This record gives sequence, C-alpha cells and structure tokens, in this order.
Amino acid sequence: MKIPLEKITCSDLVIRFEETMDVLSSAIHSLHTPPGVRVSPFIHGQVSLGLHGSHLLIDGQITSRVTLNCSRCLKAFEIEQKIDLHFSARNYSGGQESLDMVILDAQPDEIILTADELDLGELIVQEILLDLPLQPLCTEDCPGLCPRCGRLKGSVECQCDQKKAIDPRWQKLRSLRVR
Repeated sequence: MKIPLEKITCSDLVIRFEETMDVLSSAIHSLHTPPGVRVSPFIHGQVSLGLHGSHLLIDGQITSRVTLNCSRCLKAFEIEQKIDLHFSARNYSGGQESLDMVILDAQPDEIILTADELDLGELIVQEILLDLPLQPLCTEDCPGLCPRCGRLKGSVECQCDQKKAIDPRWQKLRSLRVR
C-alpha cells in the first residue's frame, strides 16, 4: 500500500483497515519471509500519518494473523499479533550527504524515504516479522517429536518405550551402581 507524500498534509491522515481489505499482498510478496511463516494480507486497525516540520510521523496499532510452525512438533498454528507503530520519516533530498551517511545518522525509529511515496504495507510487514517469536510453540507444554519414531511424544501413535534408553557406550556403568 503505497501512499504519495503529497497526499499527507499537516493535519493527520487517518487510514483504517478492516479485516476484509487485502492490504499486504504486494508487500508480502516483495519481502523475504522465513520458511514456515505465512502472514495474512488482511489486517485490522488504524494508522495516522501527519507532517510535523520536515518529519512525517507514523502512529497506529495493527492486528494481524500469522501462521507459524511449532519449533518442537512442526505443527502449523495461527497467532494474532498486535503491532504498535511509532515512526518518524524524512525524505532524502540527495544533497551533499550521501544516502549511506544519512542512514547511519538516523535514529532507530526513523525511516529515510528515497522516493516520493511511503510504502506503508512494507513497513507493516517488516514490523510483523520483527515481532515474531524466535522459537514459536503451538502450546507452552508442547512435548515435541519422539527422537525414535518421529511422532508426537506421548501420543497414541508413539509406541516407544517411555523409559529413557541408555547409550550403549554407558551400559557398563550400570553395573557400578551403589547398593
């Protein structure tokens, strides 16, 4: 969702998103998403854009749905993410400073725009991806996969002995048990 900068004036431009609007499809396809991550292009929330001096302020809250794979059992599950957006953006005019220097001098929450438009969809997708858990779990107590049969531990399909198998290299130590 690209917004031309000339549409943004001193008064805030408020954009509301309903879950029936496909907002993020083009941004999802243009960005690299990690394997096993599927971001829904349908979001809910609102974003306000306003010019304050030479800076464009971006504020809002977005709710999105993301499908992930559990890091223990590999089952796909869906989470709902609430993302807060608070950014300041400024246009790179191409003056004496190089773009690299301008980017290095920018604040962590500052965006340097090189075109005459703001890609709000790309910004939202980047924030969704940054907010993903490093090791997503379908449930907190997910047992994971059985290392012997590859099925879910403790399930009906997993008929493996529940006792821990002893490595054959350590088998001789069993005879040394203190009685």
